Amino acid sequence: MMDKISVVTICFNIAQELADTLDSVLEQDYSNIEIIVIDGGSADNTQEVLTAYKVKAEELNIPFLWISERDEGIFDAMNKGLERSSGEWIAFMNGGDSFYTNSALSKLIYNSNGYDVVYGSRCNAYEAYTMSVSSKSFDEVRFHLPFCHQSCIVRSKVHKKYPFDTSFKLHSEIDFFYKIKSLGYQFKRIGDIISIYDTHGVSSVIDRVSRCERRRIVLSYSLSRFYLIDYYLWEFKRAVVFNLKGTSLGLLLLKLKHKIEA
Repeated sequence: MMDKISVVTICFNIAQELADTLDSVLEQDYSNIEIIVIDGGSADNTQEVLTAYKVKAEELNIPFLWISERDEGIFDAMNKGLERSSGEWIAFMNGGDSFYTNSALSKLIYNSNGYDVVYGSRCNAYEAYTMSVSSKSFDEVRFHLPFCHQSCIVRSKVHKKYPFDTSFKLHSEIDFFYKIKSLGYQFKRIGDIISIYDTHGVSSVIDRVSRCERRRIVLSYSLSRFYLIDYYLWEFKRAVVFNLKGTSLGLLLLKLKHKIEA
């Protein structure tokens, strides 16, 4: 019997983007999935979209659960989905993001034996171009994740033991993965692109809250406070790149670092 994967999507007032996300889930060639959508009480036609996609999913014998109610933020909504999941594995594919191919879940699950997290690469979607970003190992990064959470599956028993810390408003997923890594849970990296990441999402914002949360994570999981010096240098470079993102120079720098498609 194939392990079940619970695909959880959270959304708020993004009906069209949600439809694109759900299409990418329903098109997966891995059949033992369930879909859980946590809507934050949208005022657009999200509920009509969810009603229609519940019918589509059930025609494919895919369980589809959705709720629409106010929440206390992104990670409170994600925890609601986590609590309602029944699969052995969980994947978060939030509204606006999507799977890169219809075999994305298959590639993850077929590499999962003996591991607690399996992850791949992503494709960032900007207004004028897309950019493939290769995942890395934890040894290659220090102040951020070596992958995005849309490109992974996590054993549900692990995630339910350590739900998202809702005191974080932007980066609880970074805290979660560094936490379970520090506790000895096993990660498996694969070379495939798994997700298309919407760069307009909340977690892509660089602001004071983001910086404070990242510093908190650095202090929680680094060996000493000395790493803050390196962190500030990294944050400065990150802010420069962010400010150049929409310029021709920024695009040139990104082309040199990543594979970009217009």
